[in-house]
Amino acid sequence: MLRATLCCVLTLAAAAVAYQWQRLYDTPEKCEVGEGAQITYGADSIWGVFPNWDAEFGHTYVAHYGPLSPSPHQPPDGRWSDPIAIPGAPYLFGTGITFQWDQGSALYVLGYLGASAQTTTLYWHTPNNPEWHEYPDDQVLTSLGSGACIVFVPNRSFTVLNQVAGYIYCLHGNNDKYFLRYSIVPSAYTAVAGIFPPDDATIADQTPRFQWNPASQGEYRLQVSTDRQFGNTIIDTVVYAAEYQETSKLANSTYYWRIGTPDSLNWIWGDVHSFVLLGGWEFREPIPENVQFGAALAYEGDPWCWDGRQSIIATVGGGSTGFYKYDVEYNTWTDIDELDHTPKPQLGGTSLTTNDPTGEYGQWPHAAFGGSAQYIDRPYYYDVSQDQWFVFDSTEFGPFLQSLGAGACLVDGPSHWSYLTTGAQGGFPTHWFYALEPPKHIKTHKEGSEAGYIYAGSTRARVITSHDRIEVEYQLPAAAYVRATLHDAVGRQVGVLDAGIQQSGTHRLSWNNAQQGRRLGAGAYFVLLDMGSGQVRLKSVIR
Repeated sequence: MLRATLCCVLTLAAAAVAYQWQRLYDTPEKCEVGEGAQITYGADSIWGVFPNWDAEFGHTYVAHYGPLSPSPHQPPDGRWSDPIAIPGAPYLFGTGITFQWDQGSALYVLGYLGASAQTTTLYWHTPNNPEWHEYPDDQVLTSLGSGACIVFVPNRSFTVLNQVAGYIYCLHGNNDKYFLRYSIVPSAYTAVAGIFPPDDATIADQTPRFQWNPASQGEYRLQVSTDRQFGNTIIDTVVYAAEYQETSKLANSTYYWRIGTPDSLNWIWGDVHSFVLLGGWEFREPIPENVQFGAALAYEGDPWCWDGRQSIIATVGGGSTGFYKYDVEYNTWTDIDELDHTPKPQLGGTSLTTNDPTGEYGQWPHAAFGGSAQYIDRPYYYDVSQDQWFVFDSTEFGPFLQSLGAGACLVDGPSHWSYLTTGAQGGFPTHWFYALEPPKHIKTHKEGSEAGYIYAGSTRARVITSHDRIEVEYQLPAAAYVRATLHDAVGRQVGVLDAGIQQSGTHRLSWNNAQQGRRLGAGAYFVLLDMGSGQVRLKSVIR
């Protein structure tokens, strides 16, 4: 539809405010913004999940708005995609959505079917492939309920010895305190010297594929055990290829495995390998307060005094004002008395967002709080240096132009822009979708979006990736000595891009497969760009 025009009454009422919410294209007809609807940011788009009781059994739709401009000076002039119903999923209750922006891009939707016989499923798909996938049902999530929400957390220790692509953290809802973590399997495993799982590796695949170096006779006996002496054998099978695919789900544990080759009536055993399986859903430290409708999660990549730790911030809903922080490394929640309570009760339509989850410095979380039909307010931000909530004043954020009801969601996108759905009004779902550019809170484009921009002070940089080339484009505000190093996923330096002293302006460095006679294989790479007065870390993925 054409861009909607704000009514003159609202325009006049807010005329004194410098920065107003801009009404963008409404969500598609099938994508009603009511209870269970949420939006998130990833891959240069705003993604939304929209449960819709539009037929006898209803459907749950997913659509995205984009592409979004990475420039702070260009409006988000995107379009909504055609909505796609999640296959096999009618109306989903307890819906959550999050985007995996590290170690590959994927969209995750969580929900359960039916109010009496709950069946909880985690769905996912990649942005460039419309096919949806399901992770198997897990008993720990069968009582998922109102207030359930999820958020993606990257595995910063991702290497060939820690092949967990990241984690989905989940508040269970249902008026309980359960908090869970799902370990994500990478899109492709990495063997070491022909062996998988590698020695002392951590993997997330609960039905792992075993691989070893072939022998001349081609007959093998695989044994897998939780005991180094193989007194408790889980798998004991004879195969005729140097690999074996397990079909039954293994429990999380430390495993030992070995390969035997035949010699007359005996088996000659090779070396014993070991790995740790850390897959599926696991219970973590419970959140201190019961979770109800209005709960929200957001990931903060480098928060709270910039100590490098990963944290998750949370509200618990149900009209509470409790605000909590979870330390990912230590699996602990900060006591409620150590954090400032939220300034408004957390009702339906409450949401949290962080404007730089992957940058080098912690950024202030933003929040929107749902309320009554007469509730008009602005977003709030949490100042971590003062441990206090503040409302954005009229010179930075205009007030919401509608009340925030069930399904309302505030999300930070690229550059300065923030995005908002206002949710149900008077108990009825809406399609309203807004954007606003707050001028005073510089933020980076989330890592993991290829050709994404990173702003570091007055310096801008981006990485451009093709099948055989990695390029870095950057702007210098003044003359500087520029040097970049290229590293693979395990941190090994595989190239140097040395430009020497360069004048102010836009420049580009390039690394390709022909340089130094060495090819860059498919996988993740990191560029450390040193510009004298500052450093920028960018991620590149060769497909």
